Formats: sequence, structure tokens, C-alpha cells
Amino acid sequence: MQGIKLVLLLMGIGIVSQINANVDIQNFFPFGIVYNDTYLSPGDDTSSAQQILSTNFNFFNYSHSSLWVNVNGAISFLNPISTYTPTCAPVARNFRMISPFWADVDTQSETPTPASAISFRQSTAASDLQQAKREVLYAFPDLVDIDLTWTYIVTWNNVTFYRDDPSRQIRNTFQAILTTNGIHSFAIFYYNKIQWTTGTASNGNANGLGGTPAQIGFDFGDGENRDMLNVSCTANVLNIGSMSNVGKSGVFVFQVDATEIIPPPNITRPTQAPPTQVPSDPRSDAFGTECSSDVSQAWMDVVFVIDTSNAMSSRDLLELSGEITTFMKPFTFGQNGNHTTRAAIITYATNVETRYTLNDVTTFAAFQSAIFKLHNYANPDDSGGNVQGGLQTAHSLLETQKSFRKRAIILIAAAYDDVGFQGAYQTSKSIQDDGISILTISFAAADGALTQQLQNISSPGYAYQSDQDGLYLTLPFALTQINCFCPPSTVQFKKYNAVWRNYTTYADCLYGFNGETLPSLANLECDPGVLVSVTSKDKLDFMADYIIPHDLKGKKKYTIGLHRSDDGTWKWYGYDNTEYALGSYPQWGQNPSPSDSYSYEFQYSGLNFKVMPNDDTPLPYVCQSRACDAGYICNLNQS
Repeated sequence: MQGIKLVLLLMGIGIVSQINANVDIQNFFPFGIVYNDTYLSPGDDTSSAQQILSTNFNFFNYSHSSLWVNVNGAISFLNPISTYTPTCAPVARNFRMISPFWADVDTQSETPTPASAISFRQSTAASDLQQAKREVLYAFPDLVDIDLTWTYIVTWNNVTFYRDDPSRQIRNTFQAILTTNGIHSFAIFYYNKIQWTTGTASNGNANGLGGTPAQIGFDFGDGENRDMLNVSCTANVLNIGSMSNVGKSGVFVFQVDATEIIPPPNITRPTQAPPTQVPSDPRSDAFGTECSSDVSQAWMDVVFVIDTSNAMSSRDLLELSGEITTFMKPFTFGQNGNHTTRAAIITYATNVETRYTLNDVTTFAAFQSAIFKLHNYANPDDSGGNVQGGLQTAHSLLETQKSFRKRAIILIAAAYDDVGFQGAYQTSKSIQDDGISILTISFAAADGALTQQLQNISSPGYAYQSDQDGLYLTLPFALTQINCFCPPSTVQFKKYNAVWRNYTTYADCLYGFNGETLPSLANLECDPGVLVSVTSKDKLDFMADYIIPHDLKGKKKYTIGLHRSDDGTWKWYGYDNTEYALGSYPQWGQNPSPSDSYSYEFQYSGLNFKVMPNDDTPLPYVCQSRACDAGYICNLNQS
């Protein structure tokens, strides 16, 4: 800090009070597990593990390569922060922090869900970078040449305060976004709703008000250098959603890389968002159509194959029973009904035993009773690990008791055995070739040989460790991803996540037609699907790899679903006879003329594409149809 002391209480930061407060939740940066967010585990005064950043973030003239997400409304850079009452004064070292709403948040009584959770991710997705750039340029118009390369998005969605009764639904929703070009760094705060300011332990009342209210701003953590909004630690912080430093309700933008926090210049701005505001329909800038993650609607046949050798004690098996019932409880168990799940139990050591079949399933309670018998099957004198036999038995059970449901095997192993793993790889590939997914859980994370073998056996992206954070959330989501699939004559859109080393599956089944067809007729030819929507570069790249070289081999142009709607605006076709507006991607390669009503992708050089308008010139076309998923029953054998 070069000896500079900044004891700032909003010096130079103007706040514009407005009516009709807040940022609509649809205009938040996309968040949730479907966007590969990590959920912060339920807790009080807890924090995430240290998060390693793929790009260094400059804050108060220091470069940071990691951070912590703290339940109490703050992002910290030196240590996790458990303090729940804001200091309302410069803080000591180790409290280097960005705090969009530092207050006593409490999530310990609630399981994270899309409706209520703290979630976070780092992102270099084009749509996130574009939204960040819009906000930065709106705040700092002179930075026209800035090229942002990285974002970190943290969302506190529908969180309540310490000792509140969660059923009362007194909730706050806000978001903090860090973004940088590697040199200049910015913090963006969004506020959707703020209904409380103070936890009970901070002397707040039963409605979350009074006492020591929330603090908003930045602190270097040296006891001197800080910058706080002047509503911090006052009752007026409740109204932060109707304030702004850029003229848009509930939006704040700051440059944070220098020795001083830099507010936006005091210039005249429109009171509404600029014309490039994100469309209200989230489909406009989505990677693709999200698969349903409603586990209660899933239709799965799941076989657990569990190690009961001497590597698993009775106590281990009892604990495992609790873990399995925890993540399987949200599923609807039963033999009858479309949206029901069945689960079987197989154990193995030297020998393999079927303990509970798919046809035995009646209710979740019956399954729970069966799984809590695991500790009775412990084999303290048996060191065998017949993984191949366990997989073969599971495969046979899924074949002989086959139903309309999507099938999966969850293999849980605690030790590597040379003999038991012989042939397991070949067996696993045969099983996967039959359309059955294999998930593996290592109960001995320190055993590198076991972990590697299980990764080899599992379906890509479905190898886990029993002690990893949030497994009780990850596994149900993984099963709903498996429950999302396409007919064999189509290609399902998937996006690889390099951080998690897995794929996110989307509910879009893609296929192309090589014959030249009028665009005005092509959408009818796609029925029951629609012409493809290309709302992300990831989806375009996927099509370039898996659709164009095969279905449209040799073609440089093909019709897509972007069209001029009856109201004169450009929209994509959606499923179920819907439409949604063109978002931030793609940009036109040429502006449409009044006579143009359709569009096409043009591969003009190498792997470079641009979207061009079309009147009604016949071209090949690409379709997409809705995948089967937890919310949509379809025929497994449809073609």
C-alpha cells in the first residue's frame, strides 16, 4: 500500500436513490448447479474451501490467486471469515474482503436447492464476459477497449438470517461478480430483494432489523484502508436495492485494482439499462436447453454395488447407509407411475450377493430399511474385492428386471484388488455400450490406484470420492443428468467443464438434413422439434464438431432457427410452440434487410462462422428436438 492510508466512508461514491427498486432475478448473471456452480454447504458462519483462481485478481493493488466464499455475505482473500457482526470500522489483517452484504446469514437448516442457496463459480463463458463488459462500460464509458477475460460469480439466493424461522420467508437475494482483464479489476453488485439487515446474535429483532445492520464495501484488512457505502451499518441499508452508483436500481460497479477504490464518474446516464440489457427470457443467452433437475420426477433404475470386504468396517457401512439414504430421499420410489425410481443393492467381497432387487422396491422407507442392513454384511476376514463380479451381477439384474426407466450402476469401493479388478474395465465398457451409466465412489481417496481404476470404470465425468464436499447434492444432479438423453438417431449437446473435468448435458437433440429446403418450410420439417437455436459459441463449436462433418458434410451454409417474428423482432423457435428473443450471441455478419425473415450459419473460412440473414433461399438445415428428461417421459427406443 506504499504508506497510503485510506479511511473512507464512501468518500467520492455517489448513490442515486430510485423508485421501483432492485435487479430482476432474470437479469442476474446465470447461477445454479445447471451452470456448474458449486453450492456452499449448509452452515452458520461457515465458508467454502479455498478456491484457486484460473486468473489472478488484483484488489487494492495486490494480486490474488485464491479466495473464499463466506456464508455471511462476503468474499475474502487471505482467510475464511466466520465473524457474523460487521465491524463498522477498519478491520484487522486477515479480513481482506469484498462484502456485498456482510451480515449474519444462516443456511444451516436448509438443503441447497435452485430456490434457495449460496452458489459460486469462476467463468470465462462468453455470455458472462459480455454481461460483465456491459456493466463495466455503462459505469466507465471511457474504457471502450477493455477486454475482460474472467469472471467470478457468487450468488446469495433467498437466504435468511440467524435464528429466523425459515418458514416465514424473510429473505435476501443478491449477487457479487468479480471480473478482470488480468490488469484492471472490477466488482459488480446486484440486489434483487433485501428484506432483513441483522441477525439475532447481532442484536437484531425477530424480523431481522435493528441491532448492527449489514455492511457493504471493501476492506484491505490492514486496519486502515477501506471504502464502505454510507448506508452501511445503518437502518437505511435495507433500501440498498433502490439505490445505485450508475443510475440503475440495485446495481453498483467499482474499479478495485488500484490503491483506491474507484467509483464510476459522475456523469448523466439513462435511468434504465442500456439497449443491450440481457433479455428477460433466460433462454436467450443460455448455453442450451437445461435438463430437468427435479429429482422427484426422475425415472431411474439404480443398482448400488457396494464393497463389504475388510476394507469397510461395520461402522463404515453404517455411515455409508446414511449417506445413500440422504441423497436418495428426494426421489419418488415405486413400481408404478411414470415418474418413479427403483433401486437395488448388491454387495461384494470375494463373493457377490444380491441383497435387494429392483422388483422388491415398494417405497423409500422399504429401501431405507434394506440399506441400513449393510453393516450386517461386513466381512472382517475377507480381503476380496470382486468388482468385476459385482458389475456383472448388476448388469444381469438390470437386464432381467428391465423397465422403461433409464438405468445406472453406482459402484462404491474401498480397496484396490488386482484379482477383483481383472476384466472390470472390459465389463464396464460392455455395460456402457448397453446404455447403462456407471458412477463410481472411492471410499479411500488416498489410494491412488483405486481412484484411477474407478475413473477408468466410470462413465466419463462420473467418478467421485466419498469425502468430497456436497456429494449429497452432486449425485442426485448426476442422476438427473443421466435421466436426460436423446434418441439414437440424434446427437445430444454436451459442454465440457475443464474445472470439474466432466460434461454438462443439455436437453437438445441435434440432427441435420443435407437437402436444400425453403427456410419457410424447414421448421415444419423439424417437427416435433424446431430449427436449431445457436445461443452460445459452445453450441456452435459442438455442432461444428459433431453435426456439420456428418449430417451436412461438404456444406458451408445451413438454416438455423433465428427468424423475424410476427412482431418484427428477431427470435428463436422454442419447444412447445414458443419463441424467445435474440440475446447477446450471435452477432449478425450482415445487417438484415426489410425483406429478410430467416437466417443461416455461414462457414466462410476454416472453422469461422457468421450468422447471415436470408429472404427464403433454400438451404440445408439443422434441427433440435427436446430430450427425454426427468420432467419429460419418452420412448427409450424412439428413433
